[in-house]
Amino acid sequence: MNQSTVNRRSSYTHERGDIRRQELLDAAIRLFSRQEIDQVSFVEIARDAEVPTASAYHFYKNKNDLLAALVAYYHEEVNEFVLRPFPYELVNTWMDVIDQIIERAREYFENRDVARKLFYSGKTPPEIKLLDRKGDKEIGSNIEQILNKHFVMPDIPNNQRVFYILVELIDTIFTLSVTENGTITEAYLEETRRATKSYLKTYLPEILTKK
Repeated sequence: MNQSTVNRRSSYTHERGDIRRQELLDAAIRLFSRQEIDQVSFVEIARDAEVPTASAYHFYKNKNDLLAALVAYYHEEVNEFVLRPFPYELVNTWMDVIDQIIERAREYFENRDVARKLFYSGKTPPEIKLLDRKGDKEIGSNIEQILNKHFVMPDIPNNQRVFYILVELIDTIFTLSVTENGTITEAYLEETRRATKSYLKTYLPEILTKK
């Protein structure tokens, strides 16, 4: 067997593995959209994906491994959706940016029920929620970069921690709303606005110079 044959087979095997992983993720999303995350087993996911259970464990070690892949996928998507460029003319104060980020986050999670369940239902395993928090640090850093793009920002002590806590405030209030109502209500959205802006006002003056 020559090397080119080996390479072709290796490429085919890798591509087929990627397809199987995606099929399992798609099946998980289908099932989670109909049931709570803690009510669905890994075996059920494999069955829905029409992937033999023994093979499914080759692609994901267990259900939590699959959930970790979903968290990574949704974090990348929410970053792109929520933190896409803000029209310059709509940004007059840093509070405008925060309000728009919160509104975009609500819009994103209202239209993606599985992501909403995964991040805010309170039924996600603790180790998966820990991965979510690691992703929140990246989102916090991106929020700071957006503010830096629009305004002359002051030096903020422990700035990474400050913006990480900002994201966790949003997460916490959204979780309260989803666990109580199954959705992010307008009342909790307003509480999110108040809490986040009040927190940042301890670090930022109300008026910042626009760039």
